Amino acid sequence: MRYIKKWILIFSILILFIVGCGKKDNNLETIRPVKLFQVMEPSNTKSLKFIGEISSGEKTMLSFKIPGRLENIYFQEGSKVNKGDVLASLTKEDFSLNLKAFENKYLAAKNGYLAKVAISKNATQQFDRIKKLYEAKAISKKIYDDVLSKEKAARASMLSSLAIQNEAKAGFENAKNNFSDTKLKAPYTGYLVNKFVGEGGIVNSGTPIFSMISNTNPQVKIGVSLENLEELKDIDLVKMNINGKDYKLKIKEVGYKKDSMKLYYPVTLEFIEPIQIRDGASGEVVMERISKENMTSVKIPITSIFEENGTNVWLYINGEVIKKTVNVVSIEENGIILVTGLSKNDTIVQSGTSLLVEKQKVKPFIEAKDSNIGGLI
Repeated sequence: MRYIKKWILIFSILILFIVGCGKKDNNLETIRPVKLFQVMEPSNTKSLKFIGEISSGEKTMLSFKIPGRLENIYFQEGSKVNKGDVLASLTKEDFSLNLKAFENKYLAAKNGYLAKVAISKNATQQFDRIKKLYEAKAISKKIYDDVLSKEKAARASMLSSLAIQNEAKAGFENAKNNFSDTKLKAPYTGYLVNKFVGEGGIVNSGTPIFSMISNTNPQVKIGVSLENLEELKDIDLVKMNINGKDYKLKIKEVGYKKDSMKLYYPVTLEFIEPIQIRDGASGEVVMERISKENMTSVKIPITSIFEENGTNVWLYINGEVIKKTVNVVSIEENGIILVTGLSKNDTIVQSGTSLLVEKQKVKPFIEAKDSNIGGLI
């Protein structure tokens, strides 16, 4: 009897324990940990990124306009030169003699013309006097005709002498230009890239002596795909990052024929302000287009949206989630989408949205630190 009572007592205690535990579990409400994302400032800017290569704004092959013997070279490859610097010169003796000969010929022709002008002027004055006498019937027509003939001849001789003088002057100017062309000068400030001949050689007119580049107004070349080509029309800002510093650019020319690989269309940009950068440098070019239609759009992870009678996200408010409908504007790169319907500082659930229900209790998920091996602490 005592044995039975003992087991009844034990059984009663177990039932009470089980019932008590059951009531405790029913009163517990599971709080799901979720990864959260805080909405940042509204974004209305779309960026296009390219790798740009800098090339000189001007590239020139320098040569003499006249043939001759190359006497002196004053600069070497890689030298920086200023506009007007004499880079090389030809032997001048022959051109100097030629210049002197044409100068003498021109001076003689000029003096001859001045003499003819004096003769013509005197003949005209004499004719004017004879004309008055003839009109007064004080002289015969024969005298009048003789003086008129002499005046015409003097004028014709003066005009002929003027033509000779002009021809001699042209020869003299050409000789002066040839003498001046014995010096090869830098057409602008820049750098000498290549030297093709040495001193003492005979060069023809047009034979390259140097190649030269200018970096006072360098250009940037990029390749743009067909899908991005139309977007260049609405670009608001173009900049290039070189060694951590941004430089503003503007679009100079858009090519409408693909490159030799038929992959991209060439686009040429130029710097808004003067810049000194070596030819061949490269950097990241960023083009930004500001949307005028979606001024309240924000960027969020694509994993935060779910479909349920529209496109939605879970707003995290006071420890629970509330469904919020959003509109997708565009899909960006790296798993980011552009949406409207959210405000700055809104907090949303970043992932696992399909496991939640309206007004479910949640708590921020805290990732375990590297030192917390196994997530035990």
